Amino acid sequence: MEGVSNPLRLRVISDCEVGSGIVKSVNLQDDGDWRIDVSLSPPYGKLLDAGNVNRQNGWLVLELIPRDQATISVPLVGKQISFVGPLVYDSENYWNAIYPVRSIQGD
Repeated sequence: MEGVSNPLRLRVISDCEVGSGIVKSVNLQDDGDWRIDVSLSPPYGKLLDAGNVNRQNGWLVLELIPRDQATISVPLVGKQISFVGPLVYDSENYWNAIYPVRSIQGD
């Protein structure tokens, strides 16, 4: 988890997952990460847990860390995207996330 802020809070569920959905919000965080909230396409609902449903409007959080920002573009809100990265449980926020996101492609 090189380049990830406070990696001890993250438990890896899967080393590599793919998914797709619509970007609902994009925000630059204090740690320099871009947080990208995605409403998943139906086949990818398995990536969510109760925390995503109850605390995140049913959206999955993608975190684009500073190290990767030169090679991965931040998507625009409303765009359909596909993504790849490790699925983790964030014990500080109580939800699943793709952290760090390894690829984002516009569909």
